[in-house]
Amino acid sequence: MSFLMGLMVCNAQTSETKYYKTSSHGEEEVSQDKAKYSQTITQNEDGSITKTRTNLKKNIVESSETLKGEEPFGIWIYLRGNGPAEMDYNFELVYSQDKCPKENVVPNMNDYFVDNPGQGYVAPKISTGEESLPQFVGRNMVYPAKARRGGIQGAVWVTFTITKQGNTENVYVTKGVHLVLDKEAVRVIRKLKFSKPPMVNGQPAYVCITMPLKFKLA
Repeated sequence: MSFLMGLMVCNAQTSETKYYKTSSHGEEEVSQDKAKYSQTITQNEDGSITKTRTNLKKNIVESSETLKGEEPFGIWIYLRGNGPAEMDYNFELVYSQDKCPKENVVPNMNDYFVDNPGQGYVAPKISTGEESLPQFVGRNMVYPAKARRGGIQGAVWVTFTITKQGNTENVYVTKGVHLVLDKEAVRVIRKLKFSKPPMVNGQPAYVCITMPLKFKLA
């Protein structure tokens, strides 16, 4: 019985909370009664670590991030102009050198998000209203803080398929830069949803796309 209890304690989550007057990093700790913010670091059962920053006056989580080693994982929270927002990193990152098949339904097109009447092609419609994929990426991609601090930049090449049902599937990295940038690039593409699928001669079709998502520091 005592061995079982000890095992349960070893496998349980452990956490530590510190308190601060402001949301700045590297500040001095204060007592809980003087704090406006708290930061909790949790060691999870799977070996990942979650760091959560809470605004105590507003009683909201302003940021939360989980890392397995260097890899982002789980549901992250970050603060935007209109309040906290979520980023879904709860997936396994896939690398592959596979290329889009030669029988891709509309080959040799420069932009699969622009209609091509000459080939009877009607582009898919992004459900959130963006008229182009770069516009969607620009609105949704977040430059990882770790990459900013480390001066990491470059183009992550991602391949994915838009199905006849308008779903985004088979998302993988064909040429990566760094784990945190690669995962962010795939997260953004996985977020793509369509109100209308690609169409060829009036029929739903699939397309396979390989494209770079560029991270560049100012």
